[in-house]
Amino acid sequence: MNHLCYDIVVDFPNSEIDNRLRSDGGQSKHEKDYEQALLTFREDKIHSMDGNVFTGMIDAVTGDYVEGKLIYKATHDVYEGPFAFGGKRHGDGATFLKAVGKEKFIGSFRNDHYYEGTLLTSHGTYRGRFRDDVYHGQGSLLTSDGATFDGDFRNGTFLQGKLV
Repeated sequence: MNHLCYDIVVDFPNSEIDNRLRSDGGQSKHEKDYEQALLTFREDKIHSMDGNVFTGMIDAVTGDYVEGKLIYKATHDVYEGPFAFGGKRHGDGATFLKAVGKEKFIGSFRNDHYYEGTLLTSHGTYRGRFRDDVYHGQGSLLTSDGATFDGDFRNGTFLQGKLV
């Protein structure tokens, strides 16, 4: 894969890649096909049309995020780690901070969802597997009142195991 770091904005006019790279603080625009830029580069950051801000590596051919930090404007959530095709959170070694509810997840994402790792919330700490962002599979839950559940979880509910 061809990866460039930080200072690239790529447009895709008529399904062909417009490979003009911009790092002058301006907007990248293809005069024939776009009236507005897809992305803006400012201060070593890529600003998308929806207001999200990305810093990191993008694929020089597809324009997809590869790895870096994404701040979601609407929620103020922060994701730092690897991405897959289409900008989905995907891979190991990621950190995700939710502004609302003050959750922190450290671990692996698959297809834009928690997969395996540690989730810290105001209600406690869960370590283990997830499915569709809820506890699912083998794991351990330490609640805020000190109870520990080790065992099998299904759809966010403790199914079987032991209470420690």
